[in-house]
Amino acid sequence: MRLLTLLFALPLFVACGDSGPDRVRPDETYPPQAMLEEPVEIHERDGVLVEVFERGDGPVMQEGSQVRVIYTGWIRNTDRVFDSNASTGLPIVFAIGTNKLIAGWSIGIRGLTEGSKARLHIDWEQGYGKGGRTPIPPEADLVFDVELVPPPASSDQ
Repeated sequence: MRLLTLLFALPLFVACGDSGPDRVRPDETYPPQAMLEEPVEIHERDGVLVEVFERGDGPVMQEGSQVRVIYTGWIRNTDRVFDSNASTGLPIVFAIGTNKLIAGWSIGIRGLTEGSKARLHIDWEQGYGKGGRTPIPPEADLVFDVELVPPPASSDQ
């Protein structure tokens, strides 16, 4: 009898399952422009969880690498975007490990390849810390969708 009940309930459970590109992870809230794909790779390092959605085929980013990033950033578990350059398409350019940006960016981007698309989940300690920074409140965990774009093609050719 239990087997019969299980066999009857299984198709209903599968049909009600939440999958596909519109699925939002139940413990997160994302702004409308966030990437909602399933990651192909996930890793964690020093307070930064990195979900890789697409692996690029360019060079691996490491300490000192110059990186060009299109991004959208929001406060974790909100849909509140506090910064983005996605609408302009003009990347932010910086060298990894130069302390020009929050530590979470260098930690999360290190090891990615140029052309990658990823999501960085950054704990507040690797973000703006105890004090925050307008418009980011104190001890706010942050999330960034990032795309590492290649430099423009040289016009010398």
